[in-house]
Amino acid sequence: MFRSSKVTLPTLALLACLAPGAAGAAERSRPAQVLLEQISCAVPPAPASVLYFFRDIGLISNKPTRVADSLNYFKLKKPLDLDGVQAVAVFGFDETGTFPFVRAPGTSPGQVIGFVAKTSKPKIIEWADNGHGGKAIQIEDQSDFGPGYIEAYCNKLPPRD
Repeated sequence: MFRSSKVTLPTLALLACLAPGAAGAAERSRPAQVLLEQISCAVPPAPASVLYFFRDIGLISNKPTRVADSLNYFKLKKPLDLDGVQAVAVFGFDETGTFPFVRAPGTSPGQVIGFVAKTSKPKIIEWADNGHGGKAIQIEDQSDFGPGYIEAYCNKLPPRD
């Protein structure tokens, strides 16, 4: 099913955690389910695993479309329906070194996974409050994709020593 050269153990662990019978899963695609669980901030974000999974199933290319403040943006080859919000890109950064993220100088953004959608801020806030992580999801209406694009993401900085 998976080629071991392309799928990492964190990817397999992430996919194994997603029960096929989870609420709403019947209506969602597997990529949508994976991304929704990650951006809900209910579990520690695993950006490398998500992006490898998306790459391996052909949703994104191996190279980011753009990089801003070390966040790597990958345009989706087709929009992804996230319970009524259409994601057009995904972005992230992973400090584990398991994905070849482009890194800019400065402070690391930490473990970040999110998506870009062409929608309004009130709509994405309503979407977040309607069972998608609520206030745990961070929302930015100043997207690098331009006017009218919103970013929603989970950011969990690793614990300090």
